[in-house]
Amino acid sequence: MSDELIAELQAHDTVVIAAPMYNFNIPTQLKNYFDLIARAGVTFRYTEAGPEGLVKGKRAVILSSRGGIHKDTPTDLLTPYVKLFLGFIGITDVDFVFAEGIAYGPEVATKAASDAKDAIKQIVAA
Repeated sequence: MSDELIAELQAHDTVVIAAPMYNFNIPTQLKNYFDLIARAGVTFRYTEAGPEGLVKGKRAVILSSRGGIHKDTPTDLLTPYVKLFLGFIGITDVDFVFAEGIAYGPEVATKAASDAKDAIKQIVAA
């Protein structure tokens, strides 16, 4: 399975990841995916200067829904972790789209979804 996932990653220019925030961090399924695509000598390597990502020339778009408001706060462990992991394997062009506060009620959830759609349109247009 790891070989298939790495081949899929390498075959595309843009990677889109849906990453809802679960208890301040990524879901276990995404952690498992990261574990399966992190392979020394294939997606990264160790050099005398330190680790080097081998998945180059890719863009990642991360779609993250959250029940609360966490962007740019200490409770957002998802964003820095995903950036760190993707950077470790060589993907440094990373955009995040957040749909936050969806547990605050229908009005907030509707606005969060609308704002996220607008952000996606801007990313696609860029």
